[in-house]
Amino acid sequence: MLDSQMLLAERFFGAFERVIRLPGRAITEQMKAQYHNGLLIIRIPLAPPDGEKVIPIQFT
Repeated sequence: MLDSQMLLAERFFGAFERVIRLPGRAITEQMKAQYHNGLLIIRIPLAPPDGEKVIPIQFT
């Protein structure tokens, strides 16, 4: 993804809990989390800023 960016990278052993604040534009219904080989990846899509509209382009 071109618009992805890493916000935080940590490495711990054992149980822990993390609480993060989500931006108001976060689309929580479309959040995805994946745990693979000891790495937790959480993807949180953002809605476009106010006044902007996303128009999908279909390629044929």
